Parts: sequence; C-alpha cells; structure tokens
Amino acid sequence: MKFIHTADLHLDSPFLGLQTAPDALWQLLQQATFQSFEEIVTAACEQAVDFVCISGDLFDSQAQSIQVQAFLNQQFQRLAEAQIPVYLGFGNHDYVVPQQVQLDFPANVHLFGAQPTTYQLTTQDQKTVAITGFSYHQRWVTETPAFPARGTETYHIGMWHGAQRTGQAAQDHYAPFTIAELLQQHYDYWALGHIHKRQTLHEQPFIGYSGDPQGLRRSETGPKGYLLVTEQSGQLQPQFVPTSVINWQNVTVDVTGAKRMTTLINQITDQLQALPAQQHYLVRLQLTGTAQLTPQLQQRIDNGELLQYLQQQAQATPTWRWPVALEVRYQPTTAPLQQFDEKYWQAAAETVFSTENILKTAAPLAGYQFMMDAFATPEQAAALRTATTKLLQNRALKDAQKHVD
Repeated sequence: MKFIHTADLHLDSPFLGLQTAPDALWQLLQQATFQSFEEIVTAACEQAVDFVCISGDLFDSQAQSIQVQAFLNQQFQRLAEAQIPVYLGFGNHDYVVPQQVQLDFPANVHLFGAQPTTYQLTTQDQKTVAITGFSYHQRWVTETPAFPARGTETYHIGMWHGAQRTGQAAQDHYAPFTIAELLQQHYDYWALGHIHKRQTLHEQPFIGYSGDPQGLRRSETGPKGYLLVTEQSGQLQPQFVPTSVINWQNVTVDVTGAKRMTTLINQITDQLQALPAQQHYLVRLQLTGTAQLTPQLQQRIDNGELLQYLQQQAQATPTWRWPVALEVRYQPTTAPLQQFDEKYWQAAAETVFSTENILKTAAPLAGYQFMMDAFATPEQAAALRTATTKLLQNRALKDAQKHVD
C-alpha cells in the first residue's frame, strides 16, 4: 500500500512583495505552484500509488481562473488514466461555494462535504482502506467536526484541515483539535493540512502536516514538498519528497571590520554563492557586526542602494539567488532599551502583541482573507513582537551613536 499526502497547494497564489522582480523571475514565480503540483502528479503515476489525499487549500481563494480550472482538470485526468483516486477536502481559503460545485472534476476525484464523510477502497495489494474527511463550508470553522469511530478496514485514514486547539477564541478559527481527540478515533494515519510547515505531532499512528509544496512567504523557508506514505510492518510511514521550485532562505552575513562598499558586496556575494547549486532562492539577507560601519556605508544600506545593486547582479546568474530584503541587525555592547523597565516592557508586549489585539487592530482589513489568516497565527504575533523590538533597539542605538558623534 502506498499513497501521497499533500495539502495547501494554493494554486495560482501570488508571491506578495515581489511585483518588482525581473520578468524571467516573475514568470518562474507565477508557475511555481503549478509546477509543484505537476511534480506530485508525476510522482503519483511513476510510483503507482493507490490514492492521493489533498487536505485542504488546493486553491488560494474561492473563485478560480480559467487557467487554474483547466490545469487542475488536466492533472486530475492524468491520475484518472493511471486509475489513481483523489480524496479532496476544501479548507479555509477554498471553502465550499457554488463555484466549486460547478467544477467538472473527473470521476476519480472524491470530494468531502461540510460534515465528515467516509470513502472506502481496496488497494492493489487487496488492503481495505477507509478515508474520512470534511470540507470547510465557510472561512472559519470553530467547532470540532465529529469523526466516526474506526471501522473494520485494514487501515483508516483521517484528513483534517485545521490547527491544534489553544483555548483562545481568537486563534481557534480553524477546526481546532487536540492530539488526544484524534488518537481516540484509533485511526492509522492523520493527513493534516493548514500549517505550511512540515510537522510531526505524533509518531505512531502518524499525525502530522505535510506542509505546502511551494513556500509562498518569507517565513516559509527551506525545501517544501509532500509526504509519500508506505506500509511498513503494519504501520504507515511517511517520507518527505521535495517539490519546491524556488526556496525562501534567510542568510546571515557577518560584516565585522568592513570599511568599504566593495568589501560588503564581496562578503554578501560569497554567502549567496555558497547556497546549494541547481536550486533557485529568494533570500532575506541579515547583516551582523555592523556597529563599526561608517555613516556613508550605513546610508547606502538604509536608502536601498546596496540591495538594488545586489538585485542587479543577481540577474546575471544561471540560478536565481534573488535578495528580497536587506536588514541590519545592530549588536550594541549595552542594551539600548535599558532605559525601559524590563518587567513593564514584557507586560506591555504581552498585551499589545496578543493575537486578539492584532486581529482587532487589523479589523479594517477584514475583507482581505489572506491577511486576516496570517494575522491570526501565533507565529505572526511573535514576528511582529520581534520586529518591533528590533526597531526600537535600532533607533535607540542610532540615537546613542549621534550623541557620541
């Protein structure tokens, strides 16, 4: 027995903040999600898997372009010709609406409704399998869907698009669950979707996220892909297979002692060239050891001149090492926020950067689903808190340097 577990493909999703990228890179980005899914379909056919599970957010939104519909039907037809069924649940981005019902999927594609539904099949090696899943019927699902108990099949697989329960109403918008609740069902595998990071929540039975096949944001660093699940000694074991066309990467460059712009450029270029070959990268550069940079060098970094030059140079390489951002991390010998009482700073930060407060502040953006989804994550709250702390530190250090000068 063998199957593929994937989720969060977000077909045709835009790469935000990269609209100024060169045409050749932009074309690569526009095709990245499509190419990743095409690789999954090719692997399914070559591996002769028994079925494919897609645990939500196949699309990036409820309405799909003609291009997306045509591409998807072509790929599903390839699987149909290989006699490979697909089990598909819609998530919070592509929740069930009339437009999706009208999609003319091949007969091998089995859709889950708003309530958990179970499909049965018999694999090539005569194993009986039950697959239970559900689809979102609206953007937020706050109640835990009631899954049926395990049946008498050889294997029972659950498909779930959601996040672990936190106990905070502002965060539990996405079919909240606990590991204990899933284990109570005695299923043999839980194919999770929604979190764009590959994670194992429980070893056996496996409960985990495949992550997205193509990273879409700066926070989604490293290789992305799907899970190829095989039967081994009566257990279902997942193996990660990369598919990302281009990887997001954070690169830290120590520029201690750099006195000239050419030195800075050479140090950064060396780090970019050290990235593994034969792979495209979107790079977030972070400079450390910057305390002794001259005001002239600092200004050329702050006004974007250095980043612009690095981007121009990146266009001449056979594989993309595209710098999307260049940040300076100040490293003062004394804490620049020492004038603040640490206890009060921490207390204020807990309130200001809570998910509830962030969502309240972002309320004017409620019409933009992808932004509200991002703001609702604990990771975004932590990122905002870290960025604000760095901003205050950098400003305090600059003020201190002015007084010294």
